[in-house]
Amino acid sequence: MELIDNFLVKELQINIEASVKSLELQKKIHTIDSIWKRIDRERRQKWNQDIQVKLKKFQRKRDQIIKELKSKYAANKWVDNPFTTCPDCYQETLIANGEYEGICSNSKCSSVNPLTECSRCGGIMPGFSWEFGFCESCSEWMRDQ
Repeated sequence: MELIDNFLVKELQINIEASVKSLELQKKIHTIDSIWKRIDRERRQKWNQDIQVKLKKFQRKRDQIIKELKSKYAANKWVDNPFTTCPDCYQETLIANGEYEGICSNSKCSSVNPLTECSRCGGIMPGFSWEFGFCESCSEWMRDQ
């Protein structure tokens, strides 16, 4: 909704709130926005519940799971690294795919982060799949343009 509003205001110079004729449209937009916020909140809660269950399972078998991930990585001739940089501890310990995706394997950190793909380059980055966003590299590249 924010993306659409910004586009209307900045690119088309249309301000829906300023138009008297747009009262019905405003109501619909606010309804859509409130529905989206509710759905977003529910999705986040569901993700958090699921990841907490996976985190407990991971912590019980941490060493074995890490060993298996590294073994598969080596067997694949070092293609498709199973880890990415954790935004909390800044180590390459965040599991990037599979059953434990989003769990930091660093025993001192053990944070959880949803993962998605950058909307520009497709690289793995923190965020939910339903959110539009850019990784740090792409954000930096766009700022420099």
